Amino acid sequence: MHQSLKAQAALFAVTAGVLVAGCGGSNPRVIAAHKIADALPDMIGPAKHYDVNVDGSAMSLARGHAHRVQIHGRDVELAPSLVVNKLEVDAHDVSFDREAHKVENASHVDVNATIGQLHLDQYLAAHKPIAGLIVQIRWSDLEASVPVSALGISTTVRVDGSLAPSASGADKLDFVPSGGDIGPVPIPHRLIDMAMNRINPVLDLSTMKFPVTISSTKAVNGVLVVEGTTTLGDKTEDDRRARP
Repeated sequence: MHQSLKAQAALFAVTAGVLVAGCGGSNPRVIAAHKIADALPDMIGPAKHYDVNVDGSAMSLARGHAHRVQIHGRDVELAPSLVVNKLEVDAHDVSFDREAHKVENASHVDVNATIGQLHLDQYLAAHKPIAGLIVQIRWSDLEASVPVSALGISTTVRVDGSLAPSASGADKLDFVPSGGDIGPVPIPHRLIDMAMNRINPVLDLSTMKFPVTISSTKAVNGVLVVEGTTTLGDKTEDDRRARP
C-alpha cells in the first residue's frame, strides 16, 4: 500500500478511536480534539501548532456520528521541503464504527492550504535547483523568471500567469502563462514552452502523507491559496480496487 494511503487510513482510524474514547468523559469533544491533535504530526506532518475542533452532541458521538471535524495547522510540513503557512481540513458528517474504531464515511472533506513566498522559495531551491529561477507570488497572479538557452544564446524570460492542476495528475501544479517578455520584446511561444518545460510542475504534492486532489489555486495578497478535497473512510484506494 502507498505510504500516503497508509497514513490516511491510520489517521482516520485514530480519529474514530479517539472520538469513541472521548464519549465517556465530561467533555467528549474537547478530549477527542486533543487526542486527534496529538496524532497529527505523524499522520499529516510536523507543524508549529495544530488545533482541532469536533462538533457533535455527546449522544451523536455515542451513536457513531460527528457533525464536523476541523483541523487547523500552522507551518505544517506536508512533504520534504514543502511547508505551508496554514492548513485547514474540514470534514462534514463523519460516521464511524465504534467497535472497530474506523471511520466509515464523510459526506465531504475540504482541504485548504496557504503557501507564502518564503516557503515557496525554499521548496523551489530544493526541488528546482535552477540558477536564477524566481517564481514571485504577486497580489493576484504570479511571475516566473526562467533562464533559457536557444541557438547558443542564454537569456531570462519573464512570464506572468497562474498555477493550475497539471494534466499529468491532480496532485501537481503547473505554471500556466498568460504572457511574458524579454525586456521590451514579447516572448516567442517557443521560448515560453522551453521555460515551462524547465519549471513544471512547480509544486508536486504526490509525496504528501495526506493525499489531496487539487481543485483550484489562486494568488491572494502575496500568498498562494491551494484548495482541494480528500476522501475519508475505512477503505483505502487499494481496498476499493480489489473489490469485484
